[in-house]
Amino acid sequence: MTEAPAPAEPSPHHLRRSETAARGVTPVGFAVAILCFFFTFNAVSCNTDAAKQTLHTAAGITGSPTGTAAVDSCLDALNSVSLFSYTGIDLAFGSAPEALTTIPTACRNSQQGLTPSASPPRPAQAALGVQALALLAFVACCLGLLIGVALLVWPRRARPVLPAAALLAVAALVALTIDQSRVQGAVLTRIDALAAGSGAPFSLAGYFTQRSGIAFFLALVALGLVAITALGHWVMASRPPAHAIRAPD
Repeated sequence: MTEAPAPAEPSPHHLRRSETAARGVTPVGFAVAILCFFFTFNAVSCNTDAAKQTLHTAAGITGSPTGTAAVDSCLDALNSVSLFSYTGIDLAFGSAPEALTTIPTACRNSQQGLTPSASPPRPAQAALGVQALALLAFVACCLGLLIGVALLVWPRRARPVLPAAALLAVAALVALTIDQSRVQGAVLTRIDALAAGSGAPFSLAGYFTQRSGIAFFLALVALGLVAITALGHWVMASRPPAHAIRAPD
């Protein structure tokens, strides 16, 4: 029986460093991810270009451009302004999003050129209800934080516990990623429902844009670091000694 070339066995020093990194990153990473839930994950703003195009087309058809300049000024003021902001907590627990409360001066000055058929939607009307995947991600982060604290208190249990932390981090990361795309679809559906209730004759979903908040991406990065460090140490610690790896006859 001949010995096969084997990868270098990790030294005790490298194992200790890897374990220390994993035990430190795990609680911090999950804590950062939980903190991110209290900030904006998805923001909804007005698609001012589409609104202007429709306004000018309608004015050209009717031959009545009165008020278009004032409305253009209002739309310019609303460019990139968040009308509704959903935090991770709003998505996980179905609470109402934060809404724009201060109307830009240009819009207040142009109200005589507008004839809205209904009052603007209240934050409660824009609530999406509990998003199961966001709630799952939040619970996974909380469980991961408990595991991270346990690693600091009982460091000798790092090897059997770190795979669980990595699994929770991956589960939360995947759940958040899928949920974000589903939430954007739910927002558009909600906008159409509100528009239909206000008597709009066509879909208004195309007049709104959505963007993911920085907190959402920061949560993904934090969870990714937890998964990488925890899995990295687990793989390194599980590697058999080099002398135990032999090739078959």
